[in-house]
Amino acid sequence: MNIAILGGTGREGAGLARRWALAGHSIIIGSRDRERAKAKAAELREITRKMPIMGESNAEAAKLGTVVVLALPAPGLATTLPEVSAACRDKVVISTVVALSFGGPRLYTPPPAGSSAEEAQALLPGAKVVAAFHHIAAHELAETDQPIDCDLLLCGAPMRLWVSSVRSFSCLSTTASGSLVAAMNTRLTSS
Repeated sequence: MNIAILGGTGREGAGLARRWALAGHSIIIGSRDRERAKAKAAELREITRKMPIMGESNAEAAKLGTVVVLALPAPGLATTLPEVSAACRDKVVISTVVALSFGGPRLYTPPPAGSSAEEAQALLPGAKVVAAFHHIAAHELAETDQPIDCDLLLCGAPMRLWVSSVRSFSCLSTTASGSLVAAMNTRLTSS
């Protein structure tokens, strides 16, 4: 499967990329800065010894991905998603985004839509948005020599289309948590 990770140069996106590359998926790292994405892809190829991992702009990555993953900062959704909306039409889009504010204590600051996944769905009306990975820390994703031993909460409709790739993370189980409206409540399990 070709998995495009928008915001793939950050810790969360890079950790997901490592895990999926090691499970045999093709990875397209997306970034606002194509050169930064290419550099991160080269770094991940070196770490995982897996091909193909490539770097592209967010827009190009969204076009190339069979599945698109949002690993963007919450404030970046409104500026990034309109430019990739056409490329995401009819695709499963996995939102890992949690609206946390940093610079002091981490505070959950929900958007007016209710959750970042609901905001993504509003900005990508032709996509099938699923919310997942909200409670798995970036450092856990990066430690690929250790299995992730947890339940994975999923919100949204087309989960069965990609859940087998998630199982490669060594989660105990996947738990369907309902529609995207339920994504607002999954933050309660975040650490």
